[in-house]
Amino acid sequence: KGGAGDMYIYRDKPSAGFCGGFGYYNPTNFTKEMVHQWAKAVTGKDMTNQGAFNTALSDLHWETHDVHVMPDDKFTSGWNKSPEGHVFVHANWMTDHNGKIGYLKAHKLWKVNQTELGV
Repeated sequence: KGGAGDMYIYRDKPSAGFCGGFGYYNPTNFTKEMVHQWAKAVTGKDMTNQGAFNTALSDLHWETHDVHVMPDDKFTSGWNKSPEGHVFVHANWMTDHNGKIGYLKAHKLWKVNQTELGV
């Protein structure tokens, strides 16, 4: 697939569904319909946001559209415990603020000078 595409998304894990928390969406007809279906799938139902996102993608046969899946070796969430070389690390699975900072520091991904920020 080439061009700007409908959307750029990444997998939450190599063997799992896609993550709805990070992506790039062009306002194409397919993307608008997918977002509509996503909202419809999650509204008033006992379904997670990510589950609804994946349901909408599946129901609309995402693989027949110009959907770009970002490579696992560059865009990762918490499944990859060795994120060196990645251009994006989505540590959404960590809920403890200090634990998340510690994780990012341990992998040399924390670049914020907390003293300068007064944190």
